[in-house]
Amino acid sequence: MIREQLTNVYKNGIVAALAAGLMLGSSNSPAFAGKSFAQNHPRRAEVLGRDNRLNNRINNDYGHLGGHYGQLEHQDNQIRQQEQADARRNGGYITKGQQGQLNREENSLSNEVKYDNRNNSFTQNHPRRAEVLGRDANLNYAINKDEGHLGGHYNQLESEDRSIARQEQSDARANGGYITTAQQGQLNREENSLHQQISMDNTNNSFTQNHPRRAEVLGRDANLNNTINKDEGHLGGNYGQLESEDRSISQQEQADARANGGYITRGQQQQLNQEENGLRSQIRQDYTGNGYGGNPTPVYPGGPISGNPGYGGNPVPVYGGNPIYGGNPIYGGNPIYGGNPISGGNPIFYPMTQTNVAGALHP
Repeated sequence: MIREQLTNVYKNGIVAALAAGLMLGSSNSPAFAGKSFAQNHPRRAEVLGRDNRLNNRINNDYGHLGGHYGQLEHQDNQIRQQEQADARRNGGYITKGQQGQLNREENSLSNEVKYDNRNNSFTQNHPRRAEVLGRDANLNYAINKDEGHLGGHYNQLESEDRSIARQEQSDARANGGYITTAQQGQLNREENSLHQQISMDNTNNSFTQNHPRRAEVLGRDANLNNTINKDEGHLGGNYGQLESEDRSISQQEQADARANGGYITRGQQQQLNQEENGLRSQIRQDYTGNGYGGNPTPVYPGGPISGNPGYGGNPVPVYGGNPIYGGNPIYGGNPIYGGNPISGGNPIFYPMTQTNVAGALHP
């Protein structure tokens, strides 16, 4: 009953939005007379149509989403609200760039729904892979949702997210289609670090607004931690030592903040930045092989920042937690909507099969 009510509210909202758009078009321009909302606003219709299908999938799989139903519904609502806000700012339409961003968010959410649903055969047969890929899709959604609010780090965060997906696929190919518990743990640690980077790079979150120096130090530290874990097997036997030094920087930052009543001084920020620069140099010097990507994971450039970096927007909630060995209970199987941003027409969709999983997350 609750699910049906939510679905009805959602559909009524979509219908109201479409009707409002039609009224706006017909009242403001003679050229819109006699045309449908989809004809006058093909980008909006494409985005809202996909969003409606995603909402139906989430509600159809209610109870089979590993406890993520509320979060997935929230993300779906955010996409619709963002589309409406973009249209209001533009006088009733959305741009190609806005459509592209919304499509990327929908692609990521579609993958989250797919990997969170335990009735599909891939997820049943590969719970570790599904857990890793579901979290990665959620991180990708978070990065694209906050695209303009990440302090200039959007491309780097996207690159790190793609790197995790490629590493998972490489591990699975090397093993004949599965990943080990240890590989899942390594990938989860990289995802945890990327999650922390996204959080610290987005300053409308109250912590980053109130503590820009701490956020800058902790964001760089999370990036370094991701680098160390990504190159775990290619650090000349120094992985444990580098991890220890990284933890030491984080612990020092927390001790400084406690001693000051919650903040760090500019001098303390500079000292911590110098330590982070030194650790970055050690990682580069210790790196011994091509690994997954050929070069060590890129890290944020050095130097303390002054004042508020100024991003905006609350960070998108992402799946948190420690590495999960063996995977969460994960579920099952409707076709998913994927593909690249489409101007005007309907979204591309493809069935969930084992053969297309490798390209599903980042086509």
